Amino acid sequence: MTKMQMSGLPGKTTVLIAGVDTLILNAKQKGDDNTPKKTQTLPPDVGEHLDIWQKEAKFKEDPYVTPWKHENVFLKMWPMGAPGWTWLLKNGCIDLMIGAQLNKSTLVRVRFSSEYLWKRGVHVALKNTHAFLNDLFGETLYLQPAEIHLCADVTGLVIPKDYEQVFISRAKLQRPIKESYLDKPIYRYNKLETLQFSGHGSPMSATIYDKPREIQIKSHKKVWFHDLWKKKGWQGGEQIWRVECRLKRECLNEMDIEEAYDLLEKIPALWAYCVGHVGEHDGWLRMVKPDKEDKNRWRWGTTKSWKAIQQAFMDGWNGYEDMTDVQRERKREISLSQAEAAIAGYIATYAAWLEDGIEPSDDVSVVLTRIYEKITDLWERKGVDFHYLRRQKQFDYHIS
Repeated sequence: MTKMQMSGLPGKTTVLIAGVDTLILNAKQKGDDNTPKKTQTLPPDVGEHLDIWQKEAKFKEDPYVTPWKHENVFLKMWPMGAPGWTWLLKNGCIDLMIGAQLNKSTLVRVRFSSEYLWKRGVHVALKNTHAFLNDLFGETLYLQPAEIHLCADVTGLVIPKDYEQVFISRAKLQRPIKESYLDKPIYRYNKLETLQFSGHGSPMSATIYDKPREIQIKSHKKVWFHDLWKKKGWQGGEQIWRVECRLKRECLNEMDIEEAYDLLEKIPALWAYCVGHVGEHDGWLRMVKPDKEDKNRWRWGTTKSWKAIQQAFMDGWNGYEDMTDVQRERKREISLSQAEAAIAGYIATYAAWLEDGIEPSDDVSVVLTRIYEKITDLWERKGVDFHYLRRQKQFDYHIS
């Protein structure tokens, strides 16, 4: 994954990082002609194991740890499958959806997590996961791309209030024009945070959004992106816009992209298709300089800021630095902070409900002592070993 920075003066649009943030693949069995079989057949022994593990998960009402190991992390079976799929397994790196209920032409659907893609790089992630699947099913599977999200995180991009005047998008050409196809701005406290071009359900769509704000509001454990940005000179205060383009199976099929490794080779071309080529008046989405003398907006010139974005995947994008330690540390910090805040809230509530054993002048240490006594008594009656429980939690959360 890239950590490429465009050179430029202060205030100039700078691409900090660019890469693949989401990847979904359909894994299929192949016939003698090396093409995917029309009907996929799950090996009976695999199906039997999946049934047993799912029953265990349902009985426990909690994910069940299976013997399957990917990237040295065990996959867990979820009690319920994913929409359209009988079984769902996860390990933080990938989601495996097995047992198609409608589309019988796919054996397994694999969703790569953003964390995994930025930690390993998309090429290594694909290679390692393909090897895992081949070993799991005892044959070489065909990997068909179902969806890919390409993104570039940039500083120095200024989006004016009249953004409708400077962005042109092919989304407007859809027939009929539905609400989901219209550009949608999202504001928070009168500040623009997101621009959407076409709906998420469309074959192709794009979003420009404030990535640090999104992490703060929705994705706390992705704060490790800050480390990636800081390595490229981000000081922590400058706004970062993420330009993200999503291409689904229907769109990729029209481009005659049927195989995952071919998809990776064509990523720079896909980005150019999405945001345009430097010096050309093309692209599915482009930021332009209004020209009152020309009524044809598609002939308007591209802004300097957008030209920098167009070059995000031109060179060096497929390099990566192993983010394993950084991601683990940031997740640990966030998890501890959230747990401490929750415990503090519970302690205050617990103290409020106490009617005996505590005086109005007692401080929190008295409450903590009371809680300690109650918890140890509860665990003793249930036969719970704290050290075993702690080790189990470390295993569940992949804490070494």
